[in-house]
Amino acid sequence: MYTLAAHVSRLPTNTRAQLVIHGLAAAALLPALIWLVPESRWDRPELLLVLIALAVIADFNEIPLLSGLRFDAGLPIALITLAVLGPLPAILVDLVPIAIGGLVRQERIIRPGNLANVAAYGWETVAASVLLAAAGVSALSVEAAPWLLLAGALMFAVNFWVGPGFYVPLHLGHPVSALPRM
Repeated sequence: MYTLAAHVSRLPTNTRAQLVIHGLAAAALLPALIWLVPESRWDRPELLLVLIALAVIADFNEIPLLSGLRFDAGLPIALITLAVLGPLPAILVDLVPIAIGGLVRQERIIRPGNLANVAAYGWETVAASVLLAAAGVSALSVEAAPWLLLAGALMFAVNFWVGPGFYVPLHLGHPVSALPRM
């Protein structure tokens, strides 16, 4: 533990701020997932495995953008999972591809960017769960479509500002004004 603290203390102030912000955001997910979101359904493990497999496939088929960021179909798969199975399975659908992709690509899994991802994916799920619960949406249906579209837009916005919104300026050093172009 001392080695980690010594390493973190040598980081630039902005990088430390990013780690603290995302660390606190990730830690705050636990009470949010206990008290704010509806219960998850675990009665369809085969569906969860299929959705996780689709998310892993989407991760390996992501599209590189000119800015260096990458785009994949993870958010829509997480939204479907959220609507059908609930928040915890949706977070699994978001996070398992990071672990599998990191192992297959031989990347470091525990790193600042993935801490930002955990915070962003977690809070996008919490926000959309609260919205869907308030709207009374508990399954995929034609009547739920407007709420699901709104939840998807909310997930995108929360993910963008919780993840890259802090990571890009604090860790990478790019100005906040560069975010919309990324």
